[in-house]
Amino acid sequence: MRIQALFTLLILSLGSFTAQAGGPWVVKKNKGYVQLQAVLPVYPYRALLMGTIRDTQGVNRYTFNSDYSAYLEFGLTDRLNVVSTLPAKYIRTGRETDQRYFEDLLPAGSLFGLSNYHIGLKYQLVDRNVKAAVSVHSRWNTARFDLDKGLATGYDANAFGVMAHVGRGNDKHFGFVEVGYHAFTNGFSDVVQINVEHGWKLKEVWYLAATLNSTISLQNGTYYQANLAQTGFYPNNQAGTAISVKASRELNNGYGLQASFPLIPITLQYVGFNGTVAMGIYKRF
Repeated sequence: MRIQALFTLLILSLGSFTAQAGGPWVVKKNKGYVQLQAVLPVYPYRALLMGTIRDTQGVNRYTFNSDYSAYLEFGLTDRLNVVSTLPAKYIRTGRETDQRYFEDLLPAGSLFGLSNYHIGLKYQLVDRNVKAAVSVHSRWNTARFDLDKGLATGYDANAFGVMAHVGRGNDKHFGFVEVGYHAFTNGFSDVVQINVEHGWKLKEVWYLAATLNSTISLQNGTYYQANLAQTGFYPNNQAGTAISVKASRELNNGYGLQASFPLIPITLQYVGFNGTVAMGIYKRF
C-alpha cells in the first residue's frame, strides 16, 4: 500500500465539522451557523484514483487542486432551515509528468471560479430522543470551463436532490445517518449519497468525530468529455467512499476552529491521488 493513500481525502463530500451543521439537527428561528473552509493539497497529483488504491490512471501534467467554501444554515422557523454553500476552486496544471499517459498532451493552464452553487431547505420532522429531518437540495451550473486544457471548476450540469436524516445525541456524544438521491442534468449520471458520522464531546470545548462519506454514481448518464476525463476535473461518474476524522474546538462568542484528516480511502473514481488537509472556522449566531 502506498503511503499517499493514507492522506487521500474524498473531495466530493465537503462536510461540516460539528453536530449542528449536519444530520437531523436544525437551528432555531433567526439563529444561524456560518462556516468558512479551505481544502488544500499537500502536493500536486500525478495520477487519478480509479477504484481502490491499486487502481490508478496517470495524468500528463502535475495537477494542483484546491477548494474553498462558505456554508450557511439559517432558521426560517424553529423547524425549517435554509442551507446554502458558495464554493470556489483554484486549479492548475504544470510541468509534464515522467511518462506520457495520453497521446493528446493538453496545454498547461490555470483557472479560478465558482463551483456549483448549492441552496436547499431542511425540515425537522421529529424532535425527540431520536431526531429525523428531510431536506431538498439544488446545485447550479455556476462553474467556469477551459475545456481545451481540461479545466473545470465544477460540473457542467445542475442537480436536484432529496435527503433523509436520522440521528441522536447528548452532552457527550452524537451520531447520525444521511441518505440522499441527486438527479443531474446535461447527461451526467445521477448519484446516491450516504453520510455516517459519530462524534464525541471532549473536555467541554473539543469535538472529535469519525465519518464515512460515500457518493455512488448510478452510471446512467451519457455525458463524456475526453479532456476532463484525462485531468479528473468534474468528468461524468466521479464518485467515491472514504473514512475520515474531524476535530473542532469551541472558542468564545460562538466561534470555533475545525480540521479534517483523511484516514481510509475505500474506493475513489476520478479523484486526484494526492494528500489534502481541510481547515475552517465557524460562527454560531
